[in-house]
Amino acid sequence: MNNSIILIDFYQTSLHEYSDRIDALVETARVRMRPILITTLTTIVGMLPIAIGLGEGSNVIKPLGIAVSGGLFVSSLLTLFVVPAILSLVRIKPSE
Repeated sequence: MNNSIILIDFYQTSLHEYSDRIDALVETARVRMRPILITTLTTIVGMLPIAIGLGEGSNVIKPLGIAVSGGLFVSSLLTLFVVPAILSLVRIKPSE
């Protein structure tokens, strides 16, 4: 959720720098893609031992690791593709 909020805020502040809002949107998505992917991948890799079920008693928390990793993956895809698609359809005024 935070990635989407930051993406939208970054888009709003960069709107006045570009003549076309699609150009602003593409540049915003390009700039924000690396931080989004880095935070997602590091968290998924950190949750990997839990998701695989390493250690004693891991069968209790294994579903948590799977759910968190899957949720992060899906939310990152939504942030990188769906949010910009929706923003391209909606008119947002540039922030000051």
